Amino acid sequence: MRFRKMRWYAVAAVPVAGLLAAGLATAPGQASVSHPATAKVGKVRLSGKQGRAVFKGKINVANLPKATPSQIRQQPRSLPVDRPLKSASRLAAYRHYVLTHPANLPKSAARPAPAKLTTGFLSSNRPIPKLFRSGAGINFSQSGCGCTPPDQAVATNGKYVAEGVNNLLTFYNTSLGTVYGPFQMSAFFAPVFHSGDFGSDPQITYDATRGRWLIAWLEVQPAGAGAPDFIDLAVSSTSAINSTYFEYQIASNVSGSTDFCDYPTAGYDSNAEWVSCTTFSTADGSFQGNRVFGFALKQMTAGQSMPFVWFYNIPTDLGVGAYRLSPATEDGTPQAEFITASDAGFGVTTATQTLCALTNTAAVPAGGIPKGTCDFNGMPLAYDDPIAADQPGSSGSVYPGVGTKQIAYRDGRLWVAMPIAINCGGNVEDGIWWADFIPQLTAITSGYPQSVNGIADPENAYWCYNNDLDSYLPSIEPDSEGGAVMTLSLSNDTSVFPSLAYTGRSATDPVNSMGGVGVSAYYVIGSSTNTTGRFGDYSACSLAPGGGYRGTEWCAGEFGGADVWNTQVAGFNTN
Repeated sequence: MRFRKMRWYAVAAVPVAGLLAAGLATAPGQASVSHPATAKVGKVRLSGKQGRAVFKGKINVANLPKATPSQIRQQPRSLPVDRPLKSASRLAAYRHYVLTHPANLPKSAARPAPAKLTTGFLSSNRPIPKLFRSGAGINFSQSGCGCTPPDQAVATNGKYVAEGVNNLLTFYNTSLGTVYGPFQMSAFFAPVFHSGDFGSDPQITYDATRGRWLIAWLEVQPAGAGAPDFIDLAVSSTSAINSTYFEYQIASNVSGSTDFCDYPTAGYDSNAEWVSCTTFSTADGSFQGNRVFGFALKQMTAGQSMPFVWFYNIPTDLGVGAYRLSPATEDGTPQAEFITASDAGFGVTTATQTLCALTNTAAVPAGGIPKGTCDFNGMPLAYDDPIAADQPGSSGSVYPGVGTKQIAYRDGRLWVAMPIAINCGGNVEDGIWWADFIPQLTAITSGYPQSVNGIADPENAYWCYNNDLDSYLPSIEPDSEGGAVMTLSLSNDTSVFPSLAYTGRSATDPVNSMGGVGVSAYYVIGSSTNTTGRFGDYSACSLAPGGGYRGTEWCAGEFGGADVWNTQVAGFNTN
């Protein structure tokens, strides 16, 4: 989140992509009786390493003081960070290329603009999930950190909803009344926190299998330190939000490397919590690669010293480490922890999806290393990096995000979504590339854990609007029955300030379709231009566990409101 934001100020009017190749994809949203096949190219085996995290202390949220806006604001250091293979001149050249060569962009069937939500918009025969709750989340003034953007996190156990931004954590009930908090990150992580540091990129999930809240945060050292950051971890001792949380901390440069972690994403399986991050040089901010950490849940949920593992530089088919990668949230006991990545951030037109499988994850709590393998799969539709989105009063100044963020493995399928540049009805704008597919594993043989073996049954489509609206910063969250909610940001350069909209699908909808015939709706309409040069970074969604909350999902994101930034939390039902 924090360092590369400052870099974006200088290039806010340009996209995050390089020169395009010609000749691309088919139109989305078309029903078909079968899914197209995909091409699988190569397989890579990952090397892992081990470490041990010591239990640092515990905290109970019932005893924490509430944060107030008058508390001292901690300003992030301004360390320039380069995106992979990018420079200001290349970015400017690419923006010109995109706007003058729209025929070379992926093409999409036009989607209608979202309707403004009214009491009569949704019916029992609805084409999109039902919005049953929407309310204000944390805003800039409350956060007390003076940082932009908020870097959104949200999770639910069905009874309560947790929201995190860079410096603040709040727990709500399902009426969006505040139950606990808001708490400053430094107070919540008091047993591990170093005075003078600040919090960044919160990640919150709820492990439905164990009934535990999992919270991860980057703890960043102050300006001029030239040092790596820390990964702070907390896990609840029970399913209650006000239970004791056990806390841990590791330095992100686990092997003494001179880099820091950024853009973390958290997932989990039955054996470990997984946290991925992109790494940058502490000296000059240049892109260094990535890594994925796995923390043993058996010991962590008991407040014991725990083993952990890490894997370096999960690759793309470009021969470099993935710029963004995402471990999946996985309830139950699947046979692997899946991790996805794309070629996003490298300025190429491609249809490749990197899929990695970490099998035998029971090795993590036992002090061993899972088997890690990756392969590269050709998807039905191509994608390219998004361009900076428009907003009234400041055209081409909204950061649209890059690559996937949170992903979910549910009912045997992985669901992903990311922003792209697209030719939608003749307009060059930001749209969304989304997909779900069945990850494949080789058969188990004696003494040899499974390895990744491509994907099957891919569903893959675009989402965009034909009236010059940019859609970006998506999150897609499936339910347990084949339906999904997709939340997204929305704006244009004339009349639509950065807003939040949503769409979705049911298990009975045609293949590759979202929102029936393209229906979507706002859940908050923006009212102001974002003037920080930075926006969002990502939204978030979470599925409530168990049959008692069947099809209930919660999402949150940033919009242009009365403060420097505002967030909105909303509940949806897919049934």
